[in-house]
Amino acid sequence: MQDRGFYTVQQAADTLDLTPGLIRQMLRGGDLEGSKEPGERGWRITRESVEEVRRRRRDRENRRLLAAALERIPPQLEASAEERESDIGETPTRPYRGGRMPSDGNLAAAEEHLAAPFR
Repeated sequence: MQDRGFYTVQQAADTLDLTPGLIRQMLRGGDLEGSKEPGERGWRITRESVEEVRRRRRDRENRRLLAAALERIPPQLEASAEERESDIGETPTRPYRGGRMPSDGNLAAAEEHLAAPFR
């Protein structure tokens, strides 16, 4: 019977998709948190410890997959450092739709341009 906050070696092995021997090795090495109670045969492994190992393994796998995907990006598609820095802080603008440029001092044209809906 399983305590709610603890796993047996076999349950931890099944949860982490590892062998019971590797789970015991991780317990002895301090990679998993658990205890052997006097008079009991097996280990009691904390649920938090198993979940932490699961998170670390998932994060490591995600980093590995990301690194593999990034290696496949052709160099010509990667933005240069100058291009990345120049993109910071830019806001998208509405294209000018003809007539006099609003910035040439014509207040009426500027107001008309700003009041027109986006197309």
